[in-house]
Formats: sequence, C-alpha cells, structure tokens
Amino acid sequence: MRDSPKVMEPILQILQQKFCQPPSRLDVLIIDQLGCMVITGNQYIYQEVWNLFQQISVKASNVVYSATKDYRDHGYRHCSLAVINALANIAANLQGEPLEDELLVNLLELFVQLGLEGKRASERASDKGPTLKASSSAGNLGVLIPVIAVLTRRLPPIKEAKPRLQKLFRDFWLYSVVMGFAVEGSGLWPEEWYEGVCEIATKSPLLTFPSGEPLRSELQYNSALKNDTVTQAELNDLRSTIINLLDPAPDAAALINKLDFAMCTYLLSVYRLEYMRMLHSNDADRFQVMFRYFEDKAIQKDKSGMMQCVICVGDKVFEVFLQMMAEKPKTKEHEEELERHAQFLLVNFNHTHKRIRRVADKYLSGLAETFPHLLWSGRVLKTMLDILQTLSLSLSADIHKDQPYYDIPDTPHRITVPDTHEARESIVKDFAARCGEILKEAMKWASSVTKSHLQEYLNKHQNWVSGLSQHTGLAMATESILNFAGYNRQSMTLGVTQLTDRPTCVKKDYSNFMASLNLRNRYTGEVQMLLSVSSFTASILECGAGGRGSDTAVLLDSSVTDNHSPTQTIQHNSVLWGSVLWGSVLWGSVLWASVLWGQRPVGQRPVGRCPVGQHPVSTDEGLEDFQHCTVQLQMSYRGSQMTRHALLQSHAHSESDLGRLMVTQMSEALEAKDSDAFTQSMFKMTALLISAKDCDPQLLHHLCWSPLKMFTEHGMETAIACWEWFLAARNGVEVPFMREMAGAWHMTVELKMGLFSEAELEADPLAASEESQPIPRPPDVIPHTLWIEFLVQRFEIAKYCSADQVEIFTGLLQRALSLSVGGAKSCLNRHVAAMGPRFRLLTLGLTLLHADVVTNATIRNVLREKIYSTAFDYFSVAPRFPTQQEKRLREDISIMIKFYACLLSDKKYLTANQLVPPGPPQDPHRADPQDVSVNSLSVMAVADSRSSLDAAVGSRQPVMQGWINTYPLSSGMSTLSKKSGLSKKSNRGSQLHKYYMKRRTLLLALLASEVERLTTWYNPLGTQELQILAEQSVETSIINWRSKYISLTEKQWKDNVNLAWSIAPYLALQLPGRFKNSEAIVSEVTRLVRMNPGAVSDVPEAVKFLVTWHTIDADSPELSHILCWAPADPPTGLSYFSSMYPPHPLTAQYAVRVLRSFPPDAILFYIPQIVQALRYDKMGYVREYILWAAQKSQLLAHQFIWNMKTNIYTDEEGHQKDPDIGELLEQLVEEITGSLSGPAKDFYQHEFEFFNKITNVSAIIKYEHTSSITVHAMPHPSTHPPIHLYINPPSLPNTQPTRHPTKHLTFHPFKQTPTHTTKHSTKTKPTISNKPNQTPTTHAIKHQRN
Repeated sequence: MRDSPKVMEPILQILQQKFCQPPSRLDVLIIDQLGCMVITGNQYIYQEVWNLFQQISVKASNVVYSATKDYRDHGYRHCSLAVINALANIAANLQGEPLEDELLVNLLELFVQLGLEGKRASERASDKGPTLKASSSAGNLGVLIPVIAVLTRRLPPIKEAKPRLQKLFRDFWLYSVVMGFAVEGSGLWPEEWYEGVCEIATKSPLLTFPSGEPLRSELQYNSALKNDTVTQAELNDLRSTIINLLDPAPDAAALINKLDFAMCTYLLSVYRLEYMRMLHSNDADRFQVMFRYFEDKAIQKDKSGMMQCVICVGDKVFEVFLQMMAEKPKTKEHEEELERHAQFLLVNFNHTHKRIRRVADKYLSGLAETFPHLLWSGRVLKTMLDILQTLSLSLSADIHKDQPYYDIPDTPHRITVPDTHEARESIVKDFAARCGEILKEAMKWASSVTKSHLQEYLNKHQNWVSGLSQHTGLAMATESILNFAGYNRQSMTLGVTQLTDRPTCVKKDYSNFMASLNLRNRYTGEVQMLLSVSSFTASILECGAGGRGSDTAVLLDSSVTDNHSPTQTIQHNSVLWGSVLWGSVLWGSVLWASVLWGQRPVGQRPVGRCPVGQHPVSTDEGLEDFQHCTVQLQMSYRGSQMTRHALLQSHAHSESDLGRLMVTQMSEALEAKDSDAFTQSMFKMTALLISAKDCDPQLLHHLCWSPLKMFTEHGMETAIACWEWFLAARNGVEVPFMREMAGAWHMTVELKMGLFSEAELEADPLAASEESQPIPRPPDVIPHTLWIEFLVQRFEIAKYCSADQVEIFTGLLQRALSLSVGGAKSCLNRHVAAMGPRFRLLTLGLTLLHADVVTNATIRNVLREKIYSTAFDYFSVAPRFPTQQEKRLREDISIMIKFYACLLSDKKYLTANQLVPPGPPQDPHRADPQDVSVNSLSVMAVADSRSSLDAAVGSRQPVMQGWINTYPLSSGMSTLSKKSGLSKKSNRGSQLHKYYMKRRTLLLALLASEVERLTTWYNPLGTQELQILAEQSVETSIINWRSKYISLTEKQWKDNVNLAWSIAPYLALQLPGRFKNSEAIVSEVTRLVRMNPGAVSDVPEAVKFLVTWHTIDADSPELSHILCWAPADPPTGLSYFSSMYPPHPLTAQYAVRVLRSFPPDAILFYIPQIVQALRYDKMGYVREYILWAAQKSQLLAHQFIWNMKTNIYTDEEGHQKDPDIGELLEQLVEEITGSLSGPAKDFYQHEFEFFNKITNVSAIIKYEHTSSITVHAMPHPSTHPPIHLYINPPSLPNTQPTRHPTKHLTFHPFKQTPTHTTKHSTKTKPTISNKPNQTPTTHAIKHQRN
C-alpha cells in the first residue's frame, strides 16, 4: 500500500485522530504502526510522525518528573516508552541517506531538549520544595542513547559535520559527561547505555570549533550547560576528577584548577570521546585526529591554557593507543598501520606550529620506544629522507611566488612550510638532527638491516637524477653510513687501545657497504636489461605472430636505423638501472637474445666461460653485435611463418625461462665449486626475484637452499647479502622467505653440518699412534656463526611486527635444540670452537622468551628447558683448551658473557604466573554481553530499568543542593573471587619456579667458571689491551658468583652435585674438574657413581670414581661393573698394577682390556711401565698380556725383549738378578724368542747379535781409555745384515732414506754393558722394522763415543 498514491496520508490522519481519544492500551499499537509507516520513506509522513513523537516525549517527561507528582493528569506517560521503541525500529530500518541524516539531527535535538526540560523542572521545583535530583531527568535522556547508537552504527564516521550537527554533538557529549553516561561500570545507569555511548563515539565528529570563534564565548553562549548551574563544591569535584583522569604535569594541573564549569565539561567531553574512540573504533586515523584539536585556532588562541590541557588529553589517548597496538596480533596489516602512524608523526614533526612539533616529537619517541623496529623500517626511513629532501627544496624556493606546501612522495600527506626563511632554516636544522639521531639508533641496534634499507634507498633510480645536483636524503644516508658504521669483522673483537691506534678506514665497515651497493646496482642493471630485451622481443614476436609481416619489418628496420633504436632504449634503461659496466650489460643482453632467438651473435663466447666484469668486449663492439643480432632476427621473420610461430611459443614465458636459466647456472656453479660463479648466480637470482611481478617459489627455494651446497664462509656471506637485499627491496615476502630459510636450516640439522656436525674423535695424547695423532679437530662453524647473526637481527624485527615469523623462529629453535644432556651423541657439537655459535643461538632463544611473544605457556616452558639443557650439554664433557684464533676466542668469550647476562635477567621471567599462567576467572552467573539491537529495546526492559533506577538512585544518592548532582566520581565495579583451581595452578607454578631457579644457579656458576678459565687462557697477564669489555653489573656478577662458590659449605656442594646428577650424570662427572676447590664434590660424585654405575659406564674417565682403594679393599659388589666399563687411557689401566691400588682380579681384567684396546705403536711408550707392572701382578694378567702383545706385533716383541733383558739384573755387572721379577723376565724372554720362527727368528738373531757387539764396546774400553781400542772394538757393518735403527715410527722417511742415518741411532746397553741398567728402563728405545720379510736398507754406521 505504501506505493499506492494518496493512501498513506489518509491512514495517518485516521491514526492521529484515534490516538489518546481517550487514552487506552490501543495507543501503544498506534505508535508502533506509525513507526512502521515512517520506515516507508515518505517525507511528509516522517515529519508528521516525528512531531507527534517529539510532543509525546516532552510532555511525558514534564508530567513524570514533575515535583508535585499530580497523578490525575497522566498525559502521554502510558505510551512514552512505546515511542522509544518505535524510534529504535525507525533508526534500525530507515533507508536513504537524507532521511538518516535528518533523523540523527532530530534525535540529538530531542536529546538536548529533554535535558533542558529536566533543568527547567529542577529550577521550578527548587521554588516549591526540596531540590529535585537531576538523575530523574537523566533517565529521560538515557533511554534515547541506545536509539542514537543503533542509527550511528549504520552511518560512516562523520569527518566533516555541518555547524548545526557539530553543536548538537557537542551538547550531547556535555550531557553524557555530566550525567555520567560515559563512565564504565558506574552502577548508576544500565550498562547498555554506556555501550551505546561507546558506539556513538566511534562515529562522532570532533568537538572542534571550525567557525574560529573564541572558545570561551562558544562554550558560554552556544552551549546547553551554563556556568551558573553548579555550585563551587561541584565545580571543585569536577576539576579533581579531570586531574585524576589526566594525571597532568603540575603546570597543567594549575591551569585545570582555574577552568570554569563550561571549560571543564568541554575538556572532560574531549577526553571521554577520544578515549572511547580509541578503544572501540576501527578507524585507521583514530589517533591522528588528536592533532586536529591541536590545530584548532580556537583552542590555540584560548588564554586559559586549553591548548596545554588538550595536549594532556592527547597524552592519555596516546598511552591507550600504544597499549592497544602492543596487544594487537602482529600481522602485516598491523605493521603497515604502525608505519603509517610513524609517517604521520614525521610529517607533523615539521609542523608550522612549534607546540605541535614538540608533541609530534614526544609521540614519535614514545612510538619508537614501544616499537623500536620502526627505527629501521624501510618505509619509515624512506619517508624520513624524502621529507628531509622536501624541506631542503623549500630553502631555495621563493617565499613570495612558490606555494608553501609540498607533497611527500608515496604518502597521502602534505607538508606546509613557514613563510620566512629563518623559520624554514630552523625546521630543516631540527629535523636533520632528529634524522641523524634516528639513524644512529637504527645503526646501533640493527646495523645490517638499516644499511640494507639505505642501500636500497640509494639504489632507487628516481633519486639519481636529483642526486647529481643535490639530494639531501641521499646525502643524509651517506653521512649516516660514514658516521655510524660499525666495525668490520676483523676489528669487531679488538680492544679499545687497539681500535684507537688504527685508522678509521681500517677498522670501519665502509667497504662492505660500498661493495654490496655496487653489486646490487650491477646485477639489477643486468637483470633489468635482460627483461627489457625480453619485453622488446615479445613485442616483435606478437607482431610477427599476428601476420603483420610488414609492420615487423618496419619495426626491425627502425630499431636499427631510427633515432628510437633498441640500443638507445637499452642505453636509457641501463642509465636508469645503474649498470656498472657497459660491456657486461650489453653482453648479457645479447646472450639472452641469443637464448630466445636461437642465434649466435658475432663475437659470442660460450656461456659461463667469461665471468661478469671481465668481458673484453668494448661498448661499440657490443652495440654492433646487438644490431647484427637484430638484423638476423629481421631476416628470419621474413623467411617463414613457421619460424615466427615457434619463436612466439618459445617466448611465451620469458620470465620463467630466465628463472630456469639462472637455476641452471646456479647448479653448474655449485657442481664446479666455483665461489665467484656462485656469487654471480645468487645476486642475479635475487635481482630477478625483486624485479619480477610475482615472487617465483622455485627461485626463492634456490635462493635459500643453494648456500647449503656452498657451505663456506664466503658462500654464507654472499647468501646473507642477497637475503638482506631481497627483504629490503621487496615488501610482503618476509613470511615465505623465512619459511624457506627455516627449511634450509632444518636441513643442516638433519645432515649434521657445521654446528650440528658430530664431534670428530681426537686422539688421547696419552695414547698417540701413527693412525691417531693428538691434533685438534674443530668443526667448521663459521657459516652457522654468520647465519645465526642474521637470525638475531631478523628476530629483532619480527618480534614487533609478525606473529607468523615468531612462530617460525620458535619452530627453528625447537628443532635445533635438544633436551638431552651428555652422552655419545649431541645435537650441537661440543667442541670448544663451537662455543660461540652455540651460546649465540641460546641467547636468541632466551631473547625470544623475554620478548613475551610466545603466548602458549607450554611452548615457553619446553623451549626454556631445551635452552637450559643445551647449555648444560656443553659442560657435560671435560674442559678443553681453545683451538680458535685469538680474535675468534675473544668474540666467543664475549658471546658467553652476553648469554650469562641474559640468563641473569631470566630471573624476572621465572615467576609462577608466567610459568603457569592463571586462567581467567569463570563466573557461571555471568552472561555473554549482547550487542545493542532492536530486540533489546523492548518496552518492558526499559520500564523495568527505569523503575529500578528510580528506587536505586533514591536510596543511594544523598540530597545535594544544586542541579548537577549525579556525576559519579568513581567506578563501582566489583571484583570476582578466585576459584580453587587457581591455587593448584599457582602451586605448580611455584614448583616450576624453584626447579628453574636451581638450574639457573648451577648454570650461572658453570658459565662464570668457564668465562674465567677462557679469559685466563686468552689474557694470562691481564693486560689492558686484551681486556674484554662487559657491563659493570655482569662483570661484578661473574666475580661474585665465583667467590660465592668458593665459600660454599659441604652440604651446598653436595646439593649442587645431586642437582647436576638429576640433570645428567655426565654433567655431574665434570664438576670436580671445573670446581677444584672442594673435596665434597669428589666424594659426592663417587657416592653417586657407586650407587648407579650403569649410568656412566660409557664414560672412561668415570672409572676413577668407581675404583678406589676402599672399594677394592672392601671388594664392593658394584666393582663388577668395571668389566663392562669403557676403556680408559693406558696410564689408568697400568695404575691398577701399581702400589696405588691393591691387587684385584676385576681391576686386573679391566687393565688388560684397556691395554688390548690400543694399537702397538701406542703401547710402545708404556713398555717400561708394563714390564715393571709384573712386580704387582700376582695373578699373571700382565704376563699373559705381554705374550699376547708379542704375538700380535714383532715390534712390540723386540721392545719387550730388550727392556726385560735390561731389568733382569739389578747391578751394573749383570750378576745379581732382580729377586722379584728376574726369573720371570728370563722365562718371558725365552717364551717370546721360542715362539719366533723362520725369517722372524733370523732377523731377531741378526739384530740382537749386532747390537750386543755395539753395546759391548763400553765393556771392552772400560779400563782401556784410548781411541784406538775404541775403533778396533767397534764391529764392522759389512759383516752384519742391514738393520733399521730409527728411534720411533714417526721418524721413518716418507720418500728417500736420510743421508745421515746416524742421527736416528741410539745405543742402549744390555747385560754385558758395565753401565746403568735399571735407569735405562725409562728411556726411549730404538725401534726396528717389523717387516722381516723385506730386505732392509743398508746404512753406514759411524763410530761414536758412548
């Protein structure tokens, strides 16, 4: 019926006539139908119905809240709530922007009118009786708030309001503040009203004064609330409330105490509105609107200090803004929003108004303090440098002719400059200083990332042309590099004195910056050239494929002869993209053209034979080659249509073809292990990824995984340089890149590369042999060291802006670290050379935990457990002396000190609530909050709330003089009691707290001991030049921990040993070697090993704790575990055949097993001790071993015979046998010689016969001291077979026999020698060849005196 003409108007008249004639329940239904008629959108009906609804609301309020309470005249009271419900229905369903705007104005007018009617009612009542509380009339206003909220929810934010609407909103907020509608949890009004006010705040216009009229007059004469409506006490309470909310500085508080009622209500309205807007609005510029208040002329010119008061409001809103941004999920959108705010503040830092500049500076500092990564954000740095360039242009502009505003590139902002040269100079000077401070901090905390962004800014082609004359942004970037560049890798670990003596060019990292910039420019030019040629070729192919042969010919002819030739186009592009070498760029273009066209240009070389940068092709030759190639292409097009179609098919995916070509080049470089080709391929691949429209996943995969096949220092440096370039030049690729890079990292873990490699077995110096030399075998951890440095810098950015990247970092650390401590296998290499990257990685893990970016408590606890376990794992092996160079050692010690400092600060993150966070309190009686909707605006709900409010307010509010007596000064929210389940969580948290604190204490002690040990090795004399700098608190803490552990009691030592044993028995075994000042450690470790020998039976060094004099003497049952113990070194085994221990069959069997586990050349050094061990071998184990060893090695057999013959007699004459082992040695010699046969026996006889004659010389000349007798006594070598007389196997020559074999000779007397016997048993014996079947080399033996 609404579309039928002249139907709605008669119906409206009928309903108007029936309404309240007489009053009945039918009036509620009539009002509901009138509301439905308004929704049709008829303007006439809307106006008529609104006039009726307004009349009903005003009259009902006058009757209901009258002081006389004359119930004989009920008026419209029975249908007033139905009007509210109908208005809510209209607000939710009315269509059409004009009608919606008109309804908003009418609702606000009604709201203000009801407020004025309540004031008049209060004034009338004050003449007839007690003062009427304003809360009665406030209820009339409050019921309209949900209606206005429903309407504003459908409207967009009001940016520019008309003067009438602006004033109505200002009055609305004044009433909302005075009546207490804008106070959360006041308990005075329904919570639904406060939610409605919050909804209105998100769409409300600013409470500014566009008209420019003075602020005081606007508030005094054009406001619904006047100064004469309150008492002085109420005004003082209002001022106190404002001061409590804003917490201003003393000078601002003094200004607030001087404001009148209108100014106070306005200030409080601004605070409530902007505070709610910040909390509930999704508008991107909800914080930036505060600067609109600062720029308002009325506020600036106010003489009562309103400008400073509004700045205090802005400070509080800014605090809320920072808190909300910090709590938001760290997504890409969140990062972009932060960057937009930083750009806005940078622009306002140069505002023409000085106070606004100060405020922007303060907010910029606060934003950078909360989100430090903005300092090294590429977008922020670019905007900052662009602004500086723009401001510098204003210095040379004519202030009388040129416009005073400039647009900032790539931003929606415009900057206005002052109209005087002095003011412009001052602004440029201040901003340049601020830029320098920002760049200094950025270079301090993220030098690599900042330099990468500055390089990319310098690499932007649009800056080059202006930079030829003057570009202040480029100059500032260059100046920051020169001023704030850190030390290079060679100088980073030097002491202060050494750094002071070196020139700046030697110690600063300038070359890295320039080299990287040069490489970026070079390969960007090459790749852009290839893409340009590809694009040019595509256009030609399209012409040829379309059948436009003549057009193609014309295009090709013009490309060679016309002014707009392709070579000139290439030259232009090369200038734009920064080609370093013309020849290399053109040659690359020709090569790519040849790939596409299948041609071989003139002078072309095979691909891969001529490195980039070494082409002898001149510029003219390159141009001629390209022109020749173009002519060949022209001829081929004129040849056949089939060729053109084939070429078009081959070029369909030129970009992907280029990617595949680069992948092929990369594969060839990796197969050839060519580091130069690898560098070129990496940079080309990176340049293509940056230049391409879409990020090719295959290229990204190769960019991240290729360094694994070139896992060297140079390869990783190249990879990191390319990664930094890629991340700085291309936005939105951080997460895909980190995912691929993490996969490559995991592969190094799986393949046991670098830091994760298995420890190579180093020979024991006490058991050295030819096959096992005691030399250091450190792992190559430099690639991982560089990689971890890159990860640390990336995490400093990711922890502020990307939850996805934080999750990737968490997974990376979880898979890199392990819970196991000690044992044969380790996730990370335990070598001392791998100490630096290990603890740098652990420091990264603790930094991640301290950043509070991992929300799951279980994940945090597991990661912390892995960090602690991996740190303990380093101390589960015996201390080793450093093998790295001094510079590396200094750096590694510094890294360990940083980890120590990070572990110190871990204490504040080990609270019970953080380890086991308490869950939110559950209230079964609390219902979920519902949004304000039409259904919630029922008549009964509003009636109940109003009736209950009347009773509640009447019982709680004291009678006060004046009208403004309902403002709640404090919130009435109550707290919920905690459930019993929280106490259980708290108990678990306390247990975890104690658990980690004990482990942390032990780990700090181990770190302090290791730092002291390594520092002593690095700087034994304590010279000032080699001092390692550390924070004073950390250095003091290390000294204190060391002194504390020296003074520990025996019980405390035992507790620490038991704690270490509970972590890992391997760790407890190393405590005696690391803390050598307490016998309590040794005794406790001995006790634990005896209680559980099987836990450490695979550790050879642990046998000394199991086998002691007391355990052997008492024949302890745990001594049987020695039969399964890992073999120790030969001295340990031989010690069981000495006076140190009583004889025991179990220890004797273990000792023999130890000796049998080593090769013969390792046992050679212990032959005298083995022979002497026969004195203590009552059970024959040593005798059996000697016979067994003599059968295994002829070399050992001869050495044993020689030594045993030496020790048979105790006197020099050889007449007195050793009473203990003399007979036994003779028997053993006979048994060993009797077992020889064949060539072995012949060789033995010849050898010992020869040596007997040599050693008998001393007996012959004992009483004849003449040289002639000595000469005749020496045997002639020609009468004996050739015999090897080398001292030990390592002295055997590798190629030719030495010219002076006598240097390898030594003479040892036998029993015939009248010289010393027993003392010679400890000297080194000559060795002979153990290959009797071979013919020995004849050596001339010179005569020597003994």
